[in-house]
Amino acid sequence: MKKNYVTTIRKTYVRLSKLRVYNGDNTPSIILGQKDYISCLIDKDDNIFVCYKRKRAEGILLYQISFDDNNGASITNLWYSKISVGGLPTKHVADKKLLAELCMDACLLMKTKAEAGSADGRRYTVICRSWRVRLENGKLDAMMPDEEYLYSKIAYI
Repeated sequence: MKKNYVTTIRKTYVRLSKLRVYNGDNTPSIILGQKDYISCLIDKDDNIFVCYKRKRAEGILLYQISFDDNNGASITNLWYSKISVGGLPTKHVADKKLLAELCMDACLLMKTKAEAGSADGRRYTVICRSWRVRLENGKLDAMMPDEEYLYSKIAYI
């Protein structure tokens, strides 16, 4: 029996348990248009990828998500910006075992409520499993409350 077998499995499971690999003939751009939230992988360099598999033999294709922060906005202390996905995969892995090695964190891209169901003008925020969020400067870090937002909530109380 392998030493630390249970903890090895647990670590892999934890990193991939909430990560969805999208299947089918749709392109990642169509998936972005159809879904109000998207499960993504974050690598060691904090790059965000949507994982996609067309056929079992092809392995898993990773498409990098790009953010347009020039058209971003802060809504309820979360940074929302428009996103796009490239037409060609950025990375390719053979199976989920290799995907687990690449995955440092998982996140959800969540659409603004006003734009949910709309294919154009997609504006998303990023919330990681590790509770990091994507900030206005493009970095993934712990959320720091905006002073104006805090003062408006204190004044309301």
